[in-house]
Amino acid sequence: MTFRKWVNKLNETYMSGYTWDIYNDSLISDTLTRDQILAIQWQKLTAIINHVYENVPFYRRQWKSLGIHPKDIHDFTDFSSKIPIVTKEDVRNNIELFFADKIRPGLYKVNTSGSTGIPGTFYHDSYSRSYAIAMRYRGRNWWNVSPTDNEIRIWGRSTSFSPSLKVRTKDKLKRFKDRLIGVRYLSTFYMHEEKLDYWLNAIRQHNPVVILGYASAIYTFSKYLKNKNINLFDLPLKVITYTSDSFYDHQKDLTRQVFCKNIASEYGSVEIGIIGFEAPCGNIHIMDDAVYLESIEFNDEKNQLVVTNLENFSFPLIRYHTQDTGTVSQKTCSCESPLNIMHLEQGRIFDFFYNAKGELIDPASIDHAVNRPLYTEKGCRRYQVIQQTMDQIDVIIESSFPVSDNAKAAIINNLNNLIGKDISVNIFRSDHITPEKSGKFKFIISHLH
Repeated sequence: MTFRKWVNKLNETYMSGYTWDIYNDSLISDTLTRDQILAIQWQKLTAIINHVYENVPFYRRQWKSLGIHPKDIHDFTDFSSKIPIVTKEDVRNNIELFFADKIRPGLYKVNTSGSTGIPGTFYHDSYSRSYAIAMRYRGRNWWNVSPTDNEIRIWGRSTSFSPSLKVRTKDKLKRFKDRLIGVRYLSTFYMHEEKLDYWLNAIRQHNPVVILGYASAIYTFSKYLKNKNINLFDLPLKVITYTSDSFYDHQKDLTRQVFCKNIASEYGSVEIGIIGFEAPCGNIHIMDDAVYLESIEFNDEKNQLVVTNLENFSFPLIRYHTQDTGTVSQKTCSCESPLNIMHLEQGRIFDFFYNAKGELIDPASIDHAVNRPLYTEKGCRRYQVIQQTMDQIDVIIESSFPVSDNAKAAIINNLNNLIGKDISVNIFRSDHITPEKSGKFKFIISHLH
């Protein structure tokens, strides 16, 4: 056993995790037939339906009031036609009711704004956490990447904006542990040329086999390499995986010219885990034995993706509205995978900001700076950040209650630290923030483009 695998196993023991067992099982699942995968999926779906009805107050109360009983759900069609959708607002307004009567070991909290600027708090247990990690490893295995291979993550860190010393210390310990298993982080918060010089040196020193990052940050780094007349084809890099925002074809073309030929989409969310992963065939395959994904019409909007996590029994999300749009296909793939195919129609919608020096500020850092202080704000539904000029930023918060002075002060302080002390930050409360004419909600906007 390699040192990295030993550290991983040790961490799994500490976290009461099952990642390696689940990962090995997933490799076997990839050799099954479509019918066998569907049988596993239905068995798991039936189990969690029965579980939430008996053990989770939110579903028990809601379903009984609507006359829904698990015995009436005979197939996938019954499930989709009879079980109501759960929204992020449902969770925010009833969070205590989503906990199961009996919690599995290793419960921990995660926070997200997803792709919509809507802050939310969710929970995983050790088993659902293990599934999320194992499904990432499974998708990478399709690209011949091992769980113990060197990895670079081009990532923002929301904990940088936490006022809690405990949270920041815990994050540092996690980063230390990740270093031991070959994972190194490069912060996206400031992407000026000196920082990109540092990225280049760090990537060359670390020799990654896989890179995970925000599409916008990967593209920014690719432009830097192009301008420097540098390519990184001498690295052992097998694939770049991206998440959170859209990676357009012209951006991928540039990245392939200077960085890596193989680029794969990793689709998931903090509250669910990995939902789908792009394979070398070019299709995003759904982790059908870990989730049940549907594409439906909801609130008069077509192709809305709703997902059921089949493995989180402590804080279950059943038919959860992701607020992403896409389609699900059961057609046979050229790679002969037994897993269904999904097409994602949109990712995150946001612009880059600039600081007073004209340097790019990654939108993920703006999200963290504003989102974290709003996690516990009562009545807060979503927010929008607008860079009006180089020295003025407006933050609009859609809420049914006044925003607390503490939250306002934290947002102003975070943005000043991130963009510049001389930036004027104005915070407004609104009953409703109007989406774009297309119906999409753009929550980080720059008028400097």
